[in-house]
Order: sequence, then C-alpha cells, then structure tokens
Amino acid sequence: MVANLLGNALKFGEREPIQITVMHQDGTAVLTLEDHGSGIPPERLPHIFERFERAVPTRHHGGFGLGLYIVRSLVQALGGEVHVESTPGEGSRFTVVPPTSRAAP
Repeated sequence: MVANLLGNALKFGEREPIQITVMHQDGTAVLTLEDHGSGIPPERLPHIFERFERAVPTRHHGGFGLGLYIVRSLVQALGGEVHVESTPGEGSRFTVVPPTSRAAP
C-alpha cells in the first residue's frame, strides 16, 4: 500500500517534497501521504481507485493504472478505508484508515 502511494507521489509530485504522516486518531493509526504536484482533475476523482484508471494520459507518465486500485483493494480487504483529496496544480492527499479493531483469528 505505502509503496504504491509513495510511487504515485514520486511520479506525480513534480519533485516537490512529499509528507508522510502516521498519527493516532479515534483509537487507530491513520496514514496520510501528501504531495504538492499536479493534482487530480475533479472529474477523475470518483474513478481514481478503479482498475486501469489513469488521471493523466500515458504519454505524460507510464504505468498501467493499477496502483491505486491495489491500494484500495488491500485496504478494503483489511476492513479499512482510503480517501483522496486533490486540487489540480496543488497536489493530492491520500488518507488510509485501517479498521479500528480486529477480531482474533
């Protein structure tokens, strides 16, 4: 998960600093990864976690459009949530919220 989010931030962050934060909130750890790059167009945000989805054409950046799909799939398989906030030209912030508790196996 973190590798895919970080890979996207490096790819689209336009060489600006990337902030990774882990904090304790409401009984769970929350991971936030923020870049200050190109951002995601508002019309693409509802689709960004879909398989083979790309926010930009392949001629600008390589990849298959699977990274965020994999992130969401892993987070949901664990019972958590992932959210994105983005402003074109200012960057994106991805927040991963794992489940607050897990039942013992």
